[in-house]
Amino acid sequence: MFSGYMLRILIDARMIEKPRGLGRYVREMLYAIGLQQSKDVEIFVLTPWGSEERVSKLGAFRIVSVRAVPIPLWEQLLVPLLAWKLRADLVHSPCNTTSLWFLRGGRRCLVTIHDLMFFEVRGATLYQRLGNAYRRFVVSRLRASNICLLAVSDATRNAIRSELGQTATVIAEPVNSFVSSGRRAVGSSEKIQSKPYFVHIGGVAAHKNTQLVVDAFNSAGLTDFALIVLGVPRNARVAVRWRSDRVIIPGWISDEEVANYVAGAVAMLFPSLMEGYGLPILEAFALGCPVITSEHAPMSELAGEAAILVNPRSAAMIGDACRRIASDDLLRRGLIEKGLRRVAEFSAERIGSELMAEYRRVANGGRAG
Repeated sequence: MFSGYMLRILIDARMIEKPRGLGRYVREMLYAIGLQQSKDVEIFVLTPWGSEERVSKLGAFRIVSVRAVPIPLWEQLLVPLLAWKLRADLVHSPCNTTSLWFLRGGRRCLVTIHDLMFFEVRGATLYQRLGNAYRRFVVSRLRASNICLLAVSDATRNAIRSELGQTATVIAEPVNSFVSSGRRAVGSSEKIQSKPYFVHIGGVAAHKNTQLVVDAFNSAGLTDFALIVLGVPRNARVAVRWRSDRVIIPGWISDEEVANYVAGAVAMLFPSLMEGYGLPILEAFALGCPVITSEHAPMSELAGEAAILVNPRSAAMIGDACRRIASDDLLRRGLIEKGLRRVAEFSAERIGSELMAEYRRVANGGRAG
């Protein structure tokens, strides 16, 4: 269909400035795509004002920047309007939802679904509840022949099949952009330079399991170690409760600082109760940091045999895993080697190639297998 024709793709990068989660996915995805050299493809990246320089560093894209508006207005009005003006053959919506205008057909759309957590978790704050209600409303209606779904893991693909009765293609997420930025960072917090530490990528949401991680660490008897908790605002109510001389919560920090903490840690604790992917696992592997994570999918799927898997509801198992890594250098070195081999399977070059192949397939009318 596109022989001798320039394929025009519009990627919605509305979330590119979000510190982690969906923002990290958008940045890594653009970095992977930017490594591909395709003379027959023109890629437009839609981004809020002020994010142009960040996008330009990720690849040779055609940048379309507009004033940031609330996500429903951005997604339901701006994206389809610009897709029409740019005559885009394909729109990639990488953050779970897309414009319902595309259900009318005529323009092909690829939607990345990270998880279906918003069908189960209603949200703690009004903002979270409204956001999850919006996601449930949109995702439950993505049933049109011109809409194709991507999943970031087998676990998410299985959930899509089970909950929505639809198929999705699995394309994982790399960590090359994050790791390359982290390697440019130098130095650690002065508070931890003289003390070995574990790092936990957590959050205030219950599924991040941060309360149990803190309890497990405090009861593990590792008095000569500290725990760095990332992903939690410094002024959050739970941060005040968790913080101590050995539990350090630096608050929101840059990707470079996050990578620096991870690279210097004895191990990363990531026994999450629920994830769509589990990106911190790969980030730790790439930075030479051993990982303790959940025995449940998709964390176990992503980690393979390169991490210590624990019951995420067992403080005793988490504490025991910490003591093992802290006291066994041979175990730690073995996990680092396995992690480096595992993360090599998720290279940006490979995943970028898979994404470009998927763009061409969907633009030519393909459906997920």
